[in-house]
Amino acid sequence: MPEELTKGTTPTTRNPGIDFVNFKHPVAKTRDFGGEAAWMNARYKLVANSKGAAELFDLQNDPLEKTDLASKHPDIVDSMQKEMHRWQRSVEVSLSGADYIRAR
Repeated sequence: MPEELTKGTTPTTRNPGIDFVNFKHPVAKTRDFGGEAAWMNARYKLVANSKGAAELFDLQNDPLEKTDLASKHPDIVDSMQKEMHRWQRSVEVSLSGADYIRAR
């Protein structure tokens, strides 16, 4: 890839002291993202660990996240995991450049 195409488009490009280069993933991951992640909506927070286990907290009634509700609300866990994975896939696709239209 030509070097000029790897130059960043973030506000740091205005600072000559910062040399930002975009990292392009060769292939987008579509599953098995690994690592730890969290996903929130207006009421709940889902916390997923690297082994695939998930915790669910009701932020309205338990703002200190002391009570894991995952076993009591598997439907909410499933729904939030699907939302999080959809977002993770979209980020991976973007990092691979697959969602950009290339000029010919």
